[in-house]
Amino acid sequence: MLEQVYTEIRHAESFLELEHLAPVDAIRRVVEFTFDYYLSHQYFVRIVVAENQARGRHFRKSKAMRSLNRPIIDRLGRVLERGQAGGMFRRDVDPVEVHMAIAALGMFNVTNQYTFGAIFQREMGTKGDVRRRREMVAEVILRYLMNP
Repeated sequence: MLEQVYTEIRHAESFLELEHLAPVDAIRRVVEFTFDYYLSHQYFVRIVVAENQARGRHFRKSKAMRSLNRPIIDRLGRVLERGQAGGMFRRDVDPVEVHMAIAALGMFNVTNQYTFGAIFQREMGTKGDVRRRREMVAEVILRYLMNP
């Protein structure tokens, strides 16, 4: 099941066509895609959360998982390199760390939609101001990447 859901998201990411976009636009596309994917595929997020609760027991048994997830890191790495070459992005960024931040901020809207929503009386998940939350996540990631 884990291999299947990761294959699905990585396949969907393969259509992002980042190469022809300016680095800032490419990062924004990755962030927006990821945010939207999690919302429209909440089962993916729930499976990932369940596997983490199981301490990665099934993940560690899969030989395919490392290579399966490499393409998004390579794509991000190429975008970051283009941004660095153009002087837009800082040089001390790691594509794995950037991917982690995008995933964490995108998943929160799904994983914490009921608790955060109840505590702060905010509609979360697919409800509420999804566009604004997605834009905020993109802005946070881009501000981190920008060269001071």
